[in-house]
Amino acid sequence: MSRKVLEKIYDLSKKFLLCTVLLAIAYISFEVYISQRQVVLLEEDTKYGKIWVYDQNDRRCLSFLEPKTTTKFQSCMNIKNPDQIIFEAYKVMIGALHLKNKPGSILLIGLGGATIPKAIYNFFPDAKLDIVEINPAVANAASKFFDFKINSNTKLYIEDATKFAASNITSSYDVIILDAYNSEGIPEDIVADKFVKNITQKLLPDGIIIVNTSAHSDVQYKLQKLFKTHLQYELVENAHLNNIYIFSAHEIPNPQRLRENILKD
Repeated sequence: MSRKVLEKIYDLSKKFLLCTVLLAIAYISFEVYISQRQVVLLEEDTKYGKIWVYDQNDRRCLSFLEPKTTTKFQSCMNIKNPDQIIFEAYKVMIGALHLKNKPGSILLIGLGGATIPKAIYNFFPDAKLDIVEINPAVANAASKFFDFKINSNTKLYIEDATKFAASNITSSYDVIILDAYNSEGIPEDIVADKFVKNITQKLLPDGIIIVNTSAHSDVQYKLQKLFKTHLQYELVENAHLNNIYIFSAHEIPNPQRLRENILKD
């Protein structure tokens, strides 16, 4: 074997070793980052999968995935300021609520860490709010760890959203917010024409539906197509890793009006 070939092999070996070391450092750094000051407050097996509540620095988060293995979570709360809306997706959804001026009736599908109900209490205190959450453990966690309280204008239904949508409950809503997620994303039975048809029938003629989706996902485009089958007009606003859709049977105010109502830090 020639000297040049040996030198080339030696050089490649050094590069491989360097890459291995860098990957090891990156992995260790990731482990340190996600475990930094992380204190698990709740770890519970439920019928619908495991849930965690944990504190990390100044935030308290709800997750459907083990916190030490991921940076994904369902929602987070500022421990020192529980009413603060931290993430862009929720700021956009609350901003979209203002398109209805003073909505009298709101349906929320998916409670999570109760970011949206607390914002509704603050901005629309007179609105009637119905919440549908399939997992009673999530509702209990929201109450115990996320400062969620049910007031006199609020009803909480511990029920599958597809069954609620298909039920004979006669309530109709100015705004319907779809924010239903499990550990894998939006449940398959939500991304279905039957559910979309049933839920749009609970919307008042001049109402709007707000849908929180993961940006650039197959589910996002499928939901968009399904809702457009039943509601003619749509508006979409990017919110970092999410896209927020607003659907209506009537023309929606221009995007600038929505952006003017998005909460600023």
